Amino acid sequence: MNDLVEIVICMGSSCFSRGNQHLLTAIRDWIALQPWQHRITLKGSRCEGVCMQGPNVRINGRILNHATVDRVQTEVIAALGVECHGPH
Repeated sequence: MNDLVEIVICMGSSCFSRGNQHLLTAIRDWIALQPWQHRITLKGSRCEGVCMQGPNVRINGRILNHATVDRVQTEVIAALGVECHGPH
């Protein structure tokens, strides 16, 4: 369990075209519904260097390949050791 979680969404052209533009919006909106939103840092990066496995998201330094909204949410909840509020 972590006090803070850093989510870095790759916004490089390959990941962007593979769906990270949707992922960014969905994760940002989901975080806004959570009572623990102050424990999350959400950033973008230019490239995570594993384009063929995208879309890619880094959570606390660990790369999540072929990222989906559900997978990111599951990883964040596990990292924080909390329960989810709203759609998951």
